[in-house]
Amino acid sequence: FAFDYVESQFDGDIDFDKSVTCKIPGDKGDLIKNVTNRISKVYMAEDDLWRIAAFEKELAVLKKANKLNTNPKTIAQLEKEAATIIRNTMPTYDLVPEGFQQLRGLPFGNFYSFHAERWRNSYHSLTQGIKEVRSGNAELVERGYQRLASHIAIGYAGAEGVNQFSKYAFGVSDEEEKAIKDLALPYWSKNSTIGYQRDKDGNVQWVDLSYTDPQAPIIDVFKNGLDEFLN
Repeated sequence: FAFDYVESQFDGDIDFDKSVTCKIPGDKGDLIKNVTNRISKVYMAEDDLWRIAAFEKELAVLKKANKLNTNPKTIAQLEKEAATIIRNTMPTYDLVPEGFQQLRGLPFGNFYSFHAERWRNSYHSLTQGIKEVRSGNAELVERGYQRLASHIAIGYAGAEGVNQFSKYAFGVSDEEEKAIKDLALPYWSKNSTIGYQRDKDGNVQWVDLSYTDPQAPIIDVFKNGLDEFLN
């Protein structure tokens, strides 16, 4: 719509040489859509900044490693390799399988795409680290150990932190935990992240929290080996 003047509470009527046009969305749906699109663009811009920073870091490592190669690669080859690493180790929702995308329509559960990508990213991060450690290139070996250490440490330490906090908060002793793991837990939960609490009568209750961690199936393999070694 348009109007020719605005009535001001301070100066009376203010005349304009031209009419002022005000654009209002056709309905609330348009307004919500516009706001959502703007928020999405801000989110994607932030995500792109992290990807660019990660890409530059991977490329810098590859350039250093390339100097040690007997048959150096071209810059274009290094950039493609760095881009592939980022594509495989950071969430790329265009790669989410069609089956997981269809799960979004279900009335229960949430963030299916995120969990699907975390599984893919975890797998590729670990395999990329192993590949780098076995490369024989000093720069790549160092990067591989860093990649494996950070990935496993975050998963293992995070799970251990939840476990220890719940034991401390509800007074669960190491002996009680061992008895629960030996006698009560099914075999598939013995190396999972277990959270504890007590009911109103003081009885110990527990829950397997690993299903909430998309990295758990991969990290549990390493935890199992470590636990066997330490015990």
